Amino acid sequence: MSRAGVVVLRAALPALLLPSVAAAEPYLRGVAQLSVGNGHVCTLTTAGEVACWGDNAAGQLGVGADGRTRGGQVTRPHVVGGLPRIAQVSAGAQHTCAVSVDGDVHCWGSAGGDRVDTAGGTSGSVELRGAALGTPVLMPIGKARAVHLSTHTHDACAVTADEVRCWNTVRAIPINARKVNAPTLRVTKIAGVTALAIGHGKVCAIAGGKMSCWSGGAPSAVAWGDAFTPVDVAIGESHACARSAAGEVRCWQSLIDDFWKRAPDRIVKWPGRLATRALAVGDSPICTADAAGTVDCFLADEAGLPDQAAAASWATQAMAPHPIRNVERAVALGLGRGRDAFGYGFGCALRGEADADGAQVYCWGDNEHGQLGNGATARSKRAVRVLGSDR
Repeated sequence: MSRAGVVVLRAALPALLLPSVAAAEPYLRGVAQLSVGNGHVCTLTTAGEVACWGDNAAGQLGVGADGRTRGGQVTRPHVVGGLPRIAQVSAGAQHTCAVSVDGDVHCWGSAGGDRVDTAGGTSGSVELRGAALGTPVLMPIGKARAVHLSTHTHDACAVTADEVRCWNTVRAIPINARKVNAPTLRVTKIAGVTALAIGHGKVCAIAGGKMSCWSGGAPSAVAWGDAFTPVDVAIGESHACARSAAGEVRCWQSLIDDFWKRAPDRIVKWPGRLATRALAVGDSPICTADAAGTVDCFLADEAGLPDQAAAASWATQAMAPHPIRNVERAVALGLGRGRDAFGYGFGCALRGEADADGAQVYCWGDNEHGQLGNGATARSKRAVRVLGSDR
């Protein structure tokens, strides 16, 4: 199951070793899945644990759930407490959700407008604070195979065997409860979904080698006009992209209401590069990893950048690739929100098993909230390896 920034590495990986701060090996190891949210990053380990880092202003890292470190940012991975064994994780705007091996959906953090239920009734639009904010709660939406969150809207969707169930994450949360009131579900009948992306009120799902998209109505099948067979889809701030089984990437303007009914206005091809095997779409950057794991990015839209900044940014409107240095053998990618005067947001790559350490995570770009996971807050154009957990 995959979406932008949510890709599961299916190869067998060694058991996770999450060292203490004083351990000799300081890096996060044995990562099975990577998911990049608005300003935070979460990983699923081979032990079925979730480790997150970055922005924690709304409790999206699960910090506080076990009475340990609190704060607005966490600069190295934090293992989320209070969870069963997890099978898949998704990082969103200001919240995170995970699916257990039993198919239950657990969420933590805030959409920024939660209604707090008290003995005197609903208190209105108030954010939960303290330990309750970062405590995982069971979402009463039924069993699921995977869950997906939007990084720029308050939307979430869960995938079952024959349905896509979506809801708004601004939810009513009883104080100190580990369960929440059932949200209003928007159910779409579509069986066998293998990839899904959501953003700007739009949903795109791939099932049986075909992609269908919708926005409040019935799904519409995308007519490619040729043998393009999608296997992955991602929706970002300005563009949406699909990747084919043959490794071709096609993109559209994502803000168009029915972009999936129009021909893609960009075909992403890097001369001399192998076929694309991983894809991520951010606010403006689009990144790909080829079959050898080489990562390249470009800015799909440089509107608003000063001329000097545009000339020095990762790419131009000609879509020249900008290689991400210091990361190799990437098998999954994710991009967070935001960009500075030179086109930066931030991104992470899951590097496939290369040695005894197993799969590893490298991140680059903005680091204001510690989202690079290297224990610092200085940005980096070069990818830096994510440290081990804080426990």
